[in-house]
Amino acid sequence: MSELRKKRLLRDQTVKERQGESVRKEIEICGCVEVSEDTDLDGFIDEFLAWVEARGRSFGGGFREIVDGYYILPDGTRGKHVSEE
Repeated sequence: MSELRKKRLLRDQTVKERQGESVRKEIEICGCVEVSEDTDLDGFIDEFLAWVEARGRSFGGGFREIVDGYYILPDGTRGKHVSEE
């Protein structure tokens, strides 16, 4: 993010705070969690969301399963390699 963009965002946040508006802050997560081979995607999602919600936070986004570098499609078959996206 450019320095100018950062300054504008900070200015906008400061104006909102002065006007009594709430400020919404989010953190975007881009990455993978390495898990054991027997980890079930649905079980992992449930555990992850429970961890997030136990801290009074929420999560919006998606999950994709990757095995040996390939996305696993909803029907369980192997899709594209991660390097193809």
